[in-house]
Amino acid sequence: MFTGMHNDDMFRYCTSRFVDQKVLKMNTIRFSFIFIILVFGVETTTLMAEPQQAATASKEHSMTGCLGNGNQENTFQLTNLEKGPSIVAIVESTANLKPHVSHKVEITGTTVPGENGIHTMKVTAVKHISAKCP
Repeated sequence: MFTGMHNDDMFRYCTSRFVDQKVLKMNTIRFSFIFIILVFGVETTTLMAEPQQAATASKEHSMTGCLGNGNQENTFQLTNLEKGPSIVAIVESTANLKPHVSHKVEITGTTVPGENGIHTMKVTAVKHISAKCP
C-alpha cells in the first residue's frame, strides 16, 4: 500500500486519516452531547408543565357577593365580595343565574383562565342570600 510513496506522502496520508478519525470522533461526541441536552430539555419541560396544569385545575370554592350581568351575553359578574378579589367574572355556569341578578348570592365553582388578571370562574351552584345588594 505504501510502496513507491515518499516519506512525505506517507506522513500526509497517515495524518489525514488520523485527522479524519479525530474529526469523526469529535462530531460523534458533539451529536451525543446535543442529543442528551435535547432529551433532558424535553423531559424537564414536560415535568415543569405538570405542576402548572395541576395549578390551573383548581379546587371548587365559594364566594359571596352581588350578582350582576357581565359584559357579554350569558355572562355574569360578582361584585361587592365579602372577601377576596374586587370582582369575579363568571363565564360559564351549570346553575341558572338569571333569576338572581341584583341579589346577594353565594356562588360555588372552579377558577378558569381569564383575561387581564380578573378572577374568572365556572359556576356549578348558586345559593340565594338576600334580595338586596349593598
